[in-house]
Amino acid sequence: MERFYLNLIERNTNKLQALLEAKKYVSKMTQIQLVKYLELNGEKQLDEMEKNCSEQYGMSLDEYFRAFPGAAEEMPYKNPYYWAGFILQGDINRQ
Repeated sequence: MERFYLNLIERNTNKLQALLEAKKYVSKMTQIQLVKYLELNGEKQLDEMEKNCSEQYGMSLDEYFRAFPGAAEEMPYKNPYYWAGFILQGDINRQ
């Protein structure tokens, strides 16, 4: 939703364009982009990712991405399960 409002307010797009771009952004986000986003905005979630990686693989996220380069480019939110529920109601052209 953060990306939707960024598009709507700062980029001055209509609601439909803002939502479509936000859904596309989320669905195409890679693991490494997610980690960078969380470094800036969500320390708690990043700490949890680090903990899970350490418990499952015995290494930090950075070590994991170096050991498995393809993992950094995986798209964890590609499945519509994560973004299809966001819909518009009402007049799509009103700001």
